[in-house]
Amino acid sequence: KPDYAEVNYNLGLTLQELERLDAAVKCYEKAIAIQPDYAEAHNNLGVTLKELDQLDAAVECYEKALAIKPDYAEAHNNLGLTLQKLDQVDAAVESYKKALAVDPDYAEVNYNLGLALQELDQLDAAVEYYEKAIAIQPDYAEAHNNLGNVLKDLGQLDAAVKSYEKAIATQPDYVEAHNNLGSIFMELGQMDDAVKSYEKALALKPNDADGYNKLGIVYMELDQTDVALKCYKKALALNPDNAKAHANRGDAMKRLNRLDEALASYESAIALNPNLDYVFNDYLHTRMNLCIWDDLASNLNELTSKVNNGEKALNPFIALALIDDPEIQRKAAEIYANKEYPQSHVLPKIERYQKHK
Repeated sequence: KPDYAEVNYNLGLTLQELERLDAAVKCYEKAIAIQPDYAEAHNNLGVTLKELDQLDAAVECYEKALAIKPDYAEAHNNLGLTLQKLDQVDAAVESYKKALAVDPDYAEVNYNLGLALQELDQLDAAVEYYEKAIAIQPDYAEAHNNLGNVLKDLGQLDAAVKSYEKAIATQPDYVEAHNNLGSIFMELGQMDDAVKSYEKALALKPNDADGYNKLGIVYMELDQTDVALKCYKKALALNPDNAKAHANRGDAMKRLNRLDEALASYESAIALNPNLDYVFNDYLHTRMNLCIWDDLASNLNELTSKVNNGEKALNPFIALALIDDPEIQRKAAEIYANKEYPQSHVLPKIERYQKHK
């Protein structure tokens, strides 16, 4: 029957799974028109609207579902996800906590709450909820990975390594966890282990330009400049607009004293991203090594302006050769120190879980 609410709802679920989202919206709306107190239809209409990036409309749907069914944990969770996407992170935290008040053993909500608290820089609390998610669901690879991210932010590097390794043991093809493990091995100075981790990630995702760029950085640390250059070449073949890979290729060329090629790489990086950390510094220093003095005064003025604006533009060691102003040298050193020894390191977050049913 066309007026059968459950049939319209189930058809909406099927269409949603098939990614025919506009058609799914119509089915959920029909179900609600027939049965206005159909909480699940309001919830799934909200999920579909969120997927269509109609976030405010999605919030209204979740709120209607919760007005009908206040103990609807999935709707509280989905409301939290949408509020977080709207940058209303504090409100999202409250929604997740309401979901957990209904169902404390809801692993995905504990995970999502951990993500939100991490975004709010409440790292100890984030650890608590990631650990709860893992206690409920020990094979929760994303929770292990993000627990590793927070432990890294807290300076607990060995514990972070264990978390990433657990994520990989649970899900061996987890590219992000392999990359994160490579990153932390680099920070620990375990370069051979970093190479292995990045190579495993690239074996799983061979078209990852950023992955080749990271691997090149490790080979530079290992003083294998020719191998690093091959990595940067692959990165740029996959993504010619990768400004970091152009800049890193410039560093490698500079180390090999191929200064003309280094300068060309820095110029490419600047054309793509003029605000890339320290690239203007490297560009200008290379020009000076090549005895190219054109526009030197204006370039130095630009460099000074960047430092005064707090930009990561001037390496304090090179500053001694470029700038003779002690105040600018001091500022450059402070900016560099804050970059090298930050209070926290923010890594990419994993996509949050969202219930559809």
